[in-house]
Amino acid sequence: MRTVNTPFDTIEKLQHSVIQHGPSSNRIYLMKLATEDYPSIIPPLIELGKQNRYGKIFAKIPAWAKDQFISHGFQQEASVPGFYGGEVDALFLANFLTAERARLTPEIKKTIEQNIALTRKKSSDVDGDTANTRFALRRLTPENAHALTSLYG
Repeated sequence: MRTVNTPFDTIEKLQHSVIQHGPSSNRIYLMKLATEDYPSIIPPLIELGKQNRYGKIFAKIPAWAKDQFISHGFQQEASVPGFYGGEVDALFLANFLTAERARLTPEIKKTIEQNIALTRKKSSDVDGDTANTRFALRRLTPENAHALTSLYG
């Protein structure tokens, strides 16, 4: 494991998994859990967080890994159905290492409430008639790869 002493976050491997951590975010983010690291990665994540006095460990994991993380003090914050290959849900879990990090400040709570209100307003403003739109939603196929490569360069 490599730790860099800079004011910026570092992306590196912990065992075979990918993490981001550092003082900029004051947290560890388990970006990609390697199957072979489950569940052995959980104690080193917690230890790294304590050593660096981070406030939070944030983990994106497949749903099948939930139980061991929960048993180590993580709590679910969000989920994305079918994130992994359209079949396995992604869960976003948090382990708060400090009490301050677990609380929402009034400013953050207000921002969240404003974002939710704006989202609800925008979704109610959408006209159900899509016949006159210039756009269409459809599932992409391998035949779209060349066009996407050109688009994104």
